Amino acid sequence: MPLKVSDGIGAWITDFKKSDAPQFKSKTDKERRDMALAAYMSAKNENVKTTDRKPEMYTKPDGKRGVRMVPVDREVVKNESVQEAAEHEMKVGGYQTTHFYMCPSAFKAMEKHSDVDGAEELTRMQDDYFKFEKEFMNKEPSDADKAKAIVMYSKIMAKAKQAGIERDVKPYMMDHRDSITKGDPKPGFGKVDGDMDESVNEVKQPPKKEVMKAIGHTKNAVQGRAALRKKYGVSDKEADDMIYKAMTEEATFKVNIEGLPMMFMSGMGTGDVKAKLRAIVKQPKMIKDVERVTDAEVKKNFRLKAQGRDEEDRVDESSYDKINKYHDAANKSKDRATNSAVATILRKGDHSKDLNTMRKREKGIKLAKSRAINKIRKGQKS
Repeated sequence: MPLKVSDGIGAWITDFKKSDAPQFKSKTDKERRDMALAAYMSAKNENVKTTDRKPEMYTKPDGKRGVRMVPVDREVVKNESVQEAAEHEMKVGGYQTTHFYMCPSAFKAMEKHSDVDGAEELTRMQDDYFKFEKEFMNKEPSDADKAKAIVMYSKIMAKAKQAGIERDVKPYMMDHRDSITKGDPKPGFGKVDGDMDESVNEVKQPPKKEVMKAIGHTKNAVQGRAALRKKYGVSDKEADDMIYKAMTEEATFKVNIEGLPMMFMSGMGTGDVKAKLRAIVKQPKMIKDVERVTDAEVKKNFRLKAQGRDEEDRVDESSYDKINKYHDAANKSKDRATNSAVATILRKGDHSKDLNTMRKREKGIKLAKSRAINKIRKGQKS
């Protein structure tokens, strides 16, 4: 039976992927999908004449306004993402999905199990859930909405268990359940608006420290992706990209080479920096030290150089302040312990604890004085 535009893009893609026609021989699923999309769009617009078009204002990707000609007999599409999202819709049995673009994982699962008993009903139930979830992308769900989400989730999982595909459905449905009931991940976290193979929403790369902290408690890549997906509301591919960028992010290292002033180099680690230096320095023994530093330390060093001061001559007031603060605090603690000991003696109690505190504080005060004197003698305060 020939395909019709009314069947939807999902039906066209499914038919092209399953076809054994000669023209599809040696074609990959992605190539078949692209052919299906092209054929669908051609069939959809084949009867539209130039005279049946009208000018329409639209926003370009760079944010500028432009004019384009669109068919008068169909709703103007704001951007190509709507057509791209249509690739994530499918037809299972007699049911055509409309909201599977909210969850690419559901598309993959039901495409894989489209022939199992109850697949059509399970597809419809999930489509209804994704449609329900979409409502909360711009508003907060009420307690009644959360209760409804739990009931819908339970029915979906019962149907999936009955169909024998619970293991494939449960992981992504749990995330969609939590998106409504807990708000983590955010509703619409898996929504596709662009290319099927790429994430549509441009995700800003979090600092490496935040990424490593998020995946620090996980045991494998699957758990790591899940942690980032919940924290930032990203897809698995975006989570993988976050991890890769964090792991391959270059750091700055302070390098000391004999006979040369201190310098900074970028690299993946001390080993990487030393390997680069060996290609430059003829004698490896000349490399005295390679130490990782923060961006703040690099900026501070350049500020000192601009002031005509060297790193070795800099005055770090913070360490001096710490010594003074400890000295004052120790003195106060010693005085309190002395007063407490006197009061305890008058009460004929055990004042050994106070005496022990006094001895510790006196020892600490002497140490603070000693360190301060040493710094002064060395001509530095750091």
